[in-house]
Amino acid sequence: MMPEISSQSGVHRTRPRLIFFTGLGCDERMVAPHRAIDADIDFVPWIEPLPDESLTAYSARLCERIDFSTPFYLAGISLGAMVAQEVARLHKPLGLILLSTCRDRSGIDWSRRFVGRMAAASPLWFIHIAKTLVPHMRQLFGIFEAKDVALFDSMMAASSDELIAWSIKAVVDWPGVARLDVPTFQVHGERDHILLLKKAGPVDVVIEAAGHAVTVSHSEQVNAAVDAWLKGQRKNSRTPLLTSPRVRGEAPEETEGPARD
Repeated sequence: MMPEISSQSGVHRTRPRLIFFTGLGCDERMVAPHRAIDADIDFVPWIEPLPDESLTAYSARLCERIDFSTPFYLAGISLGAMVAQEVARLHKPLGLILLSTCRDRSGIDWSRRFVGRMAAASPLWFIHIAKTLVPHMRQLFGIFEAKDVALFDSMMAASSDELIAWSIKAVVDWPGVARLDVPTFQVHGERDHILLLKKAGPVDVVIEAAGHAVTVSHSEQVNAAVDAWLKGQRKNSRTPLLTSPRVRGEAPEETEGPARD
């Protein structure tokens, strides 16, 4: 059984809690560049989908593994940002951070949707072979550094073919989420060839010359933008920040400030 994503209760913190979802086929290594953000990042690992499960239903099931008892922000990359929007419908966050994503089905160009449907309908052996081609599609994703290509190749190899196939279908079938009544901050790469900038929705920050993998290729710029937004949100909010999140079973981190009774 996978551990539940939980948090200690009743401890004052000065840093916000950021529940983070990664992109299609990616794991915690995708979050590593963003641990420089001035926040306590709580990574949520993917779970295996049920047959024909929608992204909405999957997100609701994923919520069962997360402790929402303390104030939190939601953040996601690509597919993970779509999940974050679905989660925000069920558990209202302090704010929503969307990276390299879109907000509804109109954000996916018809040609990408067509390719996605073809891939989703393909047998698993085709998906398995397609995963090995990721290093050869570096320009499509905006990946140019050898270390980044190796990272994506490794993450794809580690992900299940079933999860990849389901993820592609879930994305192209996703209707989107109606406007959410929460502060939202969106960052997008100028040269994103997967989810086009012009269809991404109301983007707040555009990273020049960056592609879909902007969170990897331009992580410092993304982190600076997110930090600035979080700082502004904290200045405008009186909601107390409680506890650093941790995975249940791990030793708690030392915290500053007195504990509540």
